[in-house]
Amino acid sequence: MTKIEAVIRDLVLVVEVTTNELQAPELALAFAYTGTDDTDIKPVKLARVVRDSDDAADMRLYRARVPLPSPEASAIHRLRGITFRITDGETTVVSDKIDATGWQVTCLHVPDRKVFNQVMRYIYQRIEDAETLMYVSLNTAQDKTVDLRIRITCFVVFCYRAIELGRHDVLEDRLGLFDEFEARFDELGQFTSGSVREVGEQVILSLLSVKWHTFIVLRRFDQTLLALRQILERGRDNPQYYQLPFATNYANAASLLTFVHFIADRPLGTPNPVQDMYVQFRSIMAGLPQDIPPYEYLFEFVPVMERMTILADMDWLLRNDTQALLKQEAVDSKALRRKKFACEKYTSEFMRKRCTRVTRAPEFDVAFVEFCTTALAQDA
Repeated sequence: MTKIEAVIRDLVLVVEVTTNELQAPELALAFAYTGTDDTDIKPVKLARVVRDSDDAADMRLYRARVPLPSPEASAIHRLRGITFRITDGETTVVSDKIDATGWQVTCLHVPDRKVFNQVMRYIYQRIEDAETLMYVSLNTAQDKTVDLRIRITCFVVFCYRAIELGRHDVLEDRLGLFDEFEARFDELGQFTSGSVREVGEQVILSLLSVKWHTFIVLRRFDQTLLALRQILERGRDNPQYYQLPFATNYANAASLLTFVHFIADRPLGTPNPVQDMYVQFRSIMAGLPQDIPPYEYLFEFVPVMERMTILADMDWLLRNDTQALLKQEAVDSKALRRKKFACEKYTSEFMRKRCTRVTRAPEFDVAFVEFCTTALAQDA
Protein backbone atom coordinates (compact mmCIF):
# COMPACT_ATOMS: atom_id res chain seq x y z
CA MET A 1 0.00 0.00 0.00
CA THR A 2 1.21 3.49 -0.86
CA LYS A 3 0.08 6.67 0.87
CA ILE A 4 0.69 10.14 -0.56
CA GLU A 5 0.10 13.49 1.12
CA ALA A 6 0.69 17.09 0.07
CA VAL A 7 0.35 20.44 1.83
CA ILE A 8 1.77 23.95 1.38
CA ARG A 9 4.27 25.52 3.76
CA ASP A 10 5.52 29.07 3.11
CA LEU A 11 5.07 28.88 -0.67
CA VAL A 12 6.62 25.43 -0.80
CA LEU A 13 4.73 22.28 -1.77
CA VAL A 14 5.63 19.49 0.63
CA VAL A 15 4.92 15.99 -0.70
CA GLU A 16 5.29 12.90 1.44
CA VAL A 17 4.99 9.33 0.17
CA THR A 18 4.80 6.41 2.57
CA THR A 19 5.28 2.93 1.07
CA ASN A 20 6.55 -0.52 1.94
CA GLU A 21 8.57 -0.70 -1.28
CA LEU A 22 12.35 -0.89 -0.87
CA GLN A 23 12.98 1.72 -3.57
CA ALA A 24 11.57 5.20 -3.83
CA PRO A 25 8.71 5.36 -6.33
CA GLU A 26 8.92 7.73 -9.28
CA LEU A 27 6.71 10.77 -8.86
CA ALA A 28 5.50 13.27 -11.44
CA LEU A 29 3.40 16.34 -10.65
CA ALA A 30 0.99 18.08 -13.02
CA PHE A 31 0.61 21.81 -12.40
CA ALA A 32 -2.56 23.42 -13.79
CA TYR A 33 -2.91 27.20 -14.22
CA THR A 34 -5.79 29.56 -14.81
CA GLY A 35 -6.36 30.71 -18.38
CA THR A 36 -5.17 27.49 -20.01
CA ASP A 37 -6.15 23.84 -20.20
CA ASP A 38 -2.53 22.74 -20.54
CA THR A 39 -0.66 21.30 -17.57
CA ASP A 40 2.99 21.59 -16.74
CA ILE A 41 4.23 18.09 -15.86
CA LYS A 42 7.39 17.88 -13.81
CA PRO A 43 9.20 14.81 -12.46
CA VAL A 44 10.00 15.17 -8.77
CA LYS A 45 12.78 13.38 -6.94
CA LEU A 46 11.76 11.89 -3.61
CA ALA A 47 14.33 11.73 -0.83
CA ARG A 48 14.24 9.08 1.87
CA VAL A 49 13.48 10.32 5.37
CA VAL A 50 15.07 7.98 7.92
CA ARG A 51 13.20 7.65 11.17
CA ASP A 52 14.49 6.19 14.41
CA SER A 53 11.81 3.51 14.41
CA ASP A 54 12.48 2.30 10.86
CA ASP A 55 13.28 -1.36 10.31
CA ALA A 56 12.93 -3.77 7.41
CA ALA A 57 9.21 -4.27 8.01
CA ASP A 58 8.35 -0.58 8.32
CA MET A 59 6.63 1.62 5.81
CA ARG A 60 9.28 3.92 4.37
CA LEU A 61 8.84 7.69 4.19
CA TYR A 62 9.96 9.77 1.20
CA ARG A 63 9.67 13.53 0.88
CA ALA A 64 9.97 16.22 -1.79
CA ARG A 65 9.82 20.02 -1.53
CA VAL A 66 8.81 22.07 -4.58
CA PRO A 67 8.74 25.93 -4.63
CA LEU A 68 5.42 27.46 -5.69
CA PRO A 69 4.52 30.81 -7.27
CA SER A 70 3.38 33.55 -4.93
CA PRO A 71 -0.34 34.42 -5.22
CA GLU A 72 0.28 38.07 -6.04
CA ALA A 73 -2.39 40.37 -7.42
CA SER A 74 -0.35 40.93 -10.58
CA ALA A 75 -0.23 37.24 -11.51
CA ILE A 76 -1.62 36.49 -14.99
CA HIS A 77 -1.77 32.71 -14.72
CA ARG A 78 -2.53 31.48 -11.23
CA LEU A 79 -1.84 28.03 -9.94
CA ARG A 80 -5.25 26.36 -9.81
CA GLY A 81 -4.34 22.82 -8.79
CA ILE A 82 -1.74 20.08 -8.60
CA THR A 83 -2.28 16.38 -9.33
CA PHE A 84 0.19 13.48 -9.24
CA ARG A 85 1.25 10.27 -10.93
CA ILE A 86 3.29 7.58 -9.22
CA THR A 87 5.12 4.91 -11.18
CA ASP A 88 7.00 1.82 -10.09
CA GLY A 89 9.58 1.49 -12.79
CA GLU A 90 7.55 1.76 -16.00
CA THR A 91 4.21 0.76 -14.46
CA THR A 92 1.79 3.36 -13.12
CA VAL A 93 0.64 2.45 -9.64
CA VAL A 94 -3.09 1.84 -9.85
CA SER A 95 -5.18 4.40 -8.00
CA ASP A 96 -7.00 1.91 -5.77
CA LYS A 97 -3.65 0.99 -4.22
CA ILE A 98 -2.92 4.58 -3.30
CA ASP A 99 -4.31 6.34 -0.23
CA ALA A 100 -4.52 9.95 -1.39
CA THR A 101 -6.82 11.30 1.31
CA GLY A 102 -4.00 13.54 2.50
CA TRP A 103 -3.50 15.14 -0.93
CA GLN A 104 -4.81 18.65 -0.24
CA VAL A 105 -3.64 20.59 -3.27
CA THR A 106 -5.98 19.45 -6.05
CA CYS A 107 -7.92 22.74 -5.94
CA LEU A 108 -5.84 25.85 -5.21
CA HIS A 109 -8.08 28.50 -6.79
CA VAL A 110 -11.81 29.27 -6.63
CA PRO A 111 -12.79 30.80 -10.00
CA ASP A 112 -16.59 30.88 -9.75
CA ARG A 113 -19.68 30.23 -7.65
CA LYS A 114 -19.92 26.58 -8.72
CA VAL A 115 -16.45 25.74 -7.41
CA PHE A 116 -17.00 27.97 -4.38
CA ASN A 117 -20.10 25.99 -3.40
CA GLN A 118 -18.10 22.77 -3.71
CA VAL A 119 -14.96 23.65 -1.76
CA MET A 120 -15.41 26.87 0.25
CA ARG A 121 -19.02 27.65 1.14
CA TYR A 122 -19.13 25.62 4.37
CA ILE A 123 -16.36 24.96 6.88
CA TYR A 124 -16.60 21.20 6.51
CA GLN A 125 -15.95 21.49 2.75
CA ARG A 126 -12.70 23.35 3.12
CA ILE A 127 -9.16 22.00 3.06
CA GLU A 128 -8.28 20.68 6.50
CA ASP A 129 -4.70 21.93 6.52
CA ALA A 130 -4.89 25.56 7.65
CA GLU A 131 -1.79 26.85 5.87
CA THR A 132 -2.78 25.25 2.58
CA LEU A 133 -6.23 26.80 2.97
CA MET A 134 -4.52 30.17 3.48
CA TYR A 135 -2.80 29.78 0.10
CA VAL A 136 -6.06 28.89 -1.67
CA SER A 137 -7.93 31.75 -0.01
CA LEU A 138 -5.33 34.40 -0.77
CA ASN A 139 -4.77 33.09 -4.30
CA THR A 140 -8.48 33.66 -4.93
CA ALA A 141 -8.81 36.93 -3.02
CA GLN A 142 -6.04 38.49 -5.11
CA ASP A 143 -7.64 37.51 -8.44
CA LYS A 144 -9.49 40.52 -9.82
CA THR A 145 -11.31 38.38 -12.40
CA VAL A 146 -13.25 36.54 -9.67
CA ASP A 147 -16.65 37.68 -8.31
CA LEU A 148 -16.08 40.34 -5.65
CA ARG A 149 -18.19 38.47 -3.06
CA ILE A 150 -16.11 35.30 -3.51
CA ARG A 151 -12.88 37.31 -3.25
CA ILE A 152 -13.98 38.94 0.00
CA THR A 153 -15.22 35.69 1.53
CA CYS A 154 -11.92 33.98 0.71
CA PHE A 155 -10.00 36.90 2.22
CA VAL A 156 -12.06 36.55 5.41
CA VAL A 157 -11.11 32.85 5.57
CA PHE A 158 -7.46 33.76 4.97
CA CYS A 159 -7.41 36.27 7.84
CA TYR A 160 -9.02 33.96 10.39
CA ARG A 161 -6.62 31.11 9.56
CA ALA A 162 -3.63 33.47 9.71
CA ILE A 163 -4.75 34.72 13.14
CA GLU A 164 -5.10 31.17 14.45
CA LEU A 165 -1.68 30.19 13.10
CA GLY A 166 -0.03 33.31 14.51
CA ARG A 167 1.05 34.42 11.01
CA HIS A 168 1.01 38.13 11.74
CA ASP A 169 3.62 38.76 9.05
CA VAL A 170 1.31 37.70 6.23
CA LEU A 171 -1.55 39.68 7.77
CA GLU A 172 0.57 42.84 7.79
CA ASP A 173 1.47 42.27 4.15
CA ARG A 174 -2.18 42.04 3.06
CA LEU A 175 -3.86 44.85 5.01
CA GLY A 176 -4.24 46.79 1.77
CA LEU A 177 -6.97 44.39 0.70
CA PHE A 178 -9.24 45.81 3.41
CA ASP A 179 -9.01 49.25 1.78
CA GLU A 180 -9.46 47.80 -1.71
CA PHE A 181 -12.59 45.91 -0.77
CA GLU A 182 -14.13 48.68 1.35
CA ALA A 183 -13.76 51.07 -1.58
CA ARG A 184 -16.13 48.76 -3.50
CA PHE A 185 -18.85 48.35 -0.86
CA ASP A 186 -21.34 50.26 -3.01
CA GLU A 187 -21.04 47.57 -5.69
CA LEU A 188 -22.21 44.95 -3.19
CA GLY A 189 -25.47 46.75 -2.44
CA GLN A 190 -27.11 45.34 -5.55
CA PHE A 191 -26.91 41.79 -4.20
CA THR A 192 -29.90 41.47 -1.86
CA SER A 193 -30.89 37.82 -2.22
CA GLY A 194 -29.36 34.36 -2.28
CA SER A 195 -27.35 32.40 0.25
CA VAL A 196 -25.49 33.93 3.18
CA ARG A 197 -22.35 34.07 1.02
CA GLU A 198 -24.16 35.92 -1.77
CA VAL A 199 -25.99 38.76 0.00
CA GLY A 200 -23.82 41.85 -0.36
CA GLU A 201 -24.43 43.36 3.09
CA GLN A 202 -23.64 40.07 4.82
CA VAL A 203 -20.33 39.87 2.92
CA ILE A 204 -19.58 43.42 4.09
CA LEU A 205 -20.37 42.50 7.70
CA SER A 206 -18.11 39.44 7.50
CA LEU A 207 -15.23 41.58 6.24
CA LEU A 208 -15.66 44.20 8.96
CA SER A 209 -15.86 41.46 11.59
CA VAL A 210 -12.59 39.84 10.56
CA LYS A 211 -11.13 43.34 10.32
CA TRP A 212 -11.52 44.03 14.03
CA HIS A 213 -10.15 40.58 14.86
CA THR A 214 -7.14 41.29 12.64
CA PHE A 215 -6.41 44.69 14.15
CA ILE A 216 -6.65 43.26 17.66
CA VAL A 217 -3.97 40.64 17.03
CA LEU A 218 -1.80 43.27 15.30
CA ARG A 219 -2.37 45.55 18.31
CA ARG A 220 -3.75 48.39 16.22
CA PHE A 221 -6.40 49.14 18.78
CA ASP A 222 -7.49 52.51 17.40
CA GLN A 223 -8.40 50.81 14.13
CA THR A 224 -10.13 48.02 16.05
CA LEU A 225 -12.43 50.57 17.67
CA LEU A 226 -13.14 52.16 14.30
CA ALA A 227 -14.08 48.78 12.80
CA LEU A 228 -16.41 47.98 15.71
CA ARG A 229 -18.09 51.38 15.43
CA GLN A 230 -18.34 50.94 11.67
CA ILE A 231 -20.40 47.79 12.19
CA LEU A 232 -22.74 49.48 14.65
CA GLU A 233 -23.17 52.44 12.33
CA ARG A 234 -24.08 50.22 9.36
CA GLY A 235 -26.59 48.30 11.47
CA ARG A 236 -28.20 51.27 13.19
CA ASP A 237 -31.10 51.68 10.76
CA ASN A 238 -30.82 48.39 8.88
CA PRO A 239 -33.42 45.79 9.95
CA GLN A 240 -31.32 43.04 8.33
CA TYR A 241 -28.83 43.30 11.19
CA TYR A 242 -31.46 42.07 13.65
CA GLN A 243 -32.04 38.87 11.71
CA LEU A 244 -29.87 35.83 11.27
CA PRO A 245 -27.20 35.48 10.08
CA PHE A 246 -26.39 39.19 10.52
CA ALA A 247 -27.35 39.20 14.19
CA THR A 248 -24.41 37.10 15.42
CA ASN A 249 -21.61 39.34 14.12
CA TYR A 250 -23.64 42.46 14.95
CA ALA A 251 -24.22 41.33 18.53
CA ASN A 252 -20.55 40.37 18.94
CA ALA A 253 -19.36 43.81 17.86
CA ALA A 254 -21.93 45.67 19.96
CA SER A 255 -21.20 43.62 23.07
CA LEU A 256 -17.43 44.00 22.77
CA LEU A 257 -17.57 47.75 22.20
CA THR A 258 -19.92 48.15 25.16
CA PHE A 259 -17.64 46.01 27.32
CA VAL A 260 -14.60 48.13 26.50
CA HIS A 261 -16.53 51.22 27.57
CA PHE A 262 -17.85 49.41 30.65
CA ILE A 263 -14.47 48.47 32.12
CA ALA A 264 -13.14 51.96 31.35
CA ASP A 265 -16.29 53.41 32.95
CA ARG A 266 -16.88 55.61 29.92
CA PRO A 267 -20.38 55.99 28.43
CA LEU A 268 -20.76 55.25 24.74
CA GLY A 269 -21.87 58.79 24.04
CA THR A 270 -24.88 60.38 22.39
CA PRO A 271 -26.56 59.06 20.41
CA ASN A 272 -25.94 55.76 22.16
CA PRO A 273 -25.47 53.22 19.33
CA VAL A 274 -26.62 50.22 21.35
CA GLN A 275 -29.33 51.55 23.68
CA ASP A 276 -32.28 50.16 21.72
CA MET A 277 -30.69 46.96 20.44
CA TYR A 278 -31.76 44.77 23.33
CA VAL A 279 -35.39 45.82 22.98
CA GLN A 280 -35.37 45.11 19.26
CA PHE A 281 -33.82 41.69 19.66
CA ARG A 282 -36.32 40.76 22.37
CA SER A 283 -39.15 41.78 20.07
CA ILE A 284 -37.77 39.50 17.36
CA MET A 285 -37.43 36.62 19.82
CA ALA A 286 -41.03 37.04 20.93
CA GLY A 287 -42.23 36.89 17.34
CA LEU A 288 -40.35 33.74 16.34
CA PRO A 289 -42.58 31.04 14.80
CA GLN A 290 -43.39 28.08 17.01
CA ASP A 291 -41.95 25.62 14.51
CA ILE A 292 -38.48 27.16 14.32
CA PRO A 293 -35.89 24.33 14.14
CA PRO A 294 -34.42 23.61 17.61
CA TYR A 295 -30.88 23.75 16.23
CA GLU A 296 -31.38 27.25 14.85
CA TYR A 297 -32.99 28.43 18.08
CA LEU A 298 -30.41 26.99 20.47
CA PHE A 299 -27.25 27.67 18.49
CA GLU A 300 -28.17 30.92 16.76
CA PHE A 301 -30.84 32.96 18.53
CA VAL A 302 -30.03 32.05 22.13
CA PRO A 303 -26.33 33.05 21.89
CA VAL A 304 -27.37 36.33 20.29
CA MET A 305 -29.77 37.03 23.13
CA GLU A 306 -27.10 36.17 25.68
CA ARG A 307 -24.86 38.82 24.16
CA MET A 308 -27.71 41.29 24.11
CA THR A 309 -28.40 40.65 27.80
CA ILE A 310 -24.74 41.29 28.60
CA LEU A 311 -24.84 44.44 26.50
CA ALA A 312 -28.00 45.77 28.15
CA ASP A 313 -26.59 45.07 31.61
CA MET A 314 -23.35 46.94 31.01
CA ASP A 315 -25.04 49.77 29.14
CA TRP A 316 -27.54 50.31 31.99
CA LEU A 317 -24.70 50.59 34.47
CA LEU A 318 -22.83 53.08 32.33
CA ARG A 319 -25.86 55.28 31.87
CA ASN A 320 -26.72 55.27 35.58
CA ASP A 321 -23.30 56.49 36.70
CA THR A 322 -22.66 53.86 39.33
CA GLN A 323 -19.11 55.16 39.71
CA ALA A 324 -20.61 58.09 41.59
CA LEU A 325 -22.36 55.63 43.87
CA LEU A 326 -19.04 53.96 44.58
CA LYS A 327 -17.52 57.27 45.64
CA GLN A 328 -20.44 57.85 48.00
CA GLU A 329 -19.94 54.36 49.50
CA ALA A 330 -23.60 53.55 48.91
CA VAL A 331 -23.03 49.92 49.84
CA ASP A 332 -26.72 49.05 50.02
CA SER A 333 -27.54 50.47 46.63
CA LYS A 334 -29.12 48.01 44.20
CA ALA A 335 -27.15 49.63 41.39
CA LEU A 336 -23.91 49.21 43.31
CA ARG A 337 -24.60 45.53 43.95
CA ARG A 338 -25.37 45.09 40.28
CA LYS A 339 -22.13 46.83 39.37
CA LYS A 340 -20.12 44.59 41.68
CA PHE A 341 -21.73 41.47 40.19
CA ALA A 342 -21.10 42.66 36.64
CA CYS A 343 -17.44 43.44 37.34
CA GLU A 344 -16.94 39.94 38.71
CA LYS A 345 -18.76 38.23 35.83
CA TYR A 346 -17.86 40.26 32.79
CA THR A 347 -14.13 39.81 32.38
CA SER A 348 -11.96 39.97 29.27
CA GLU A 349 -11.73 36.17 29.30
CA PHE A 350 -15.52 35.90 29.55
CA MET A 351 -15.99 38.16 26.53
CA ARG A 352 -13.23 36.42 24.56
CA LYS A 353 -15.26 33.22 24.62
CA ARG A 354 -18.48 34.89 23.55
CA CYS A 355 -17.63 37.65 21.11
CA THR A 356 -14.85 36.31 18.89
CA ARG A 357 -14.73 34.00 15.88
CA VAL A 358 -11.25 32.50 16.29
CA THR A 359 -10.19 29.39 18.19
CA ARG A 360 -6.87 28.06 19.46
CA ALA A 361 -5.03 31.37 19.11
CA PRO A 362 -2.88 32.06 22.20
CA GLU A 363 -1.37 35.28 20.83
CA PHE A 364 -4.84 36.58 19.99
CA ASP A 365 -5.97 35.79 23.55
CA VAL A 366 -3.22 37.98 25.01
CA ALA A 367 -3.87 40.81 22.56
CA PHE A 368 -7.63 40.64 23.23
CA VAL A 369 -7.16 41.22 26.96
CA GLU A 370 -4.74 44.06 26.22
CA PHE A 371 -7.27 45.64 23.86
CA CYS A 372 -10.09 45.44 26.39
CA THR A 373 -8.05 47.06 29.15
CA THR A 374 -6.10 49.70 27.23
CA ALA A 375 -7.93 50.62 24.01
CA LEU A 376 -9.92 53.53 25.38
CA ALA A 377 -6.89 54.91 27.19
CA GLN A 378 -5.19 55.13 23.80
CA ASP A 379 -8.38 56.49 22.25
CA ALA A 380 -8.73 59.28 24.82
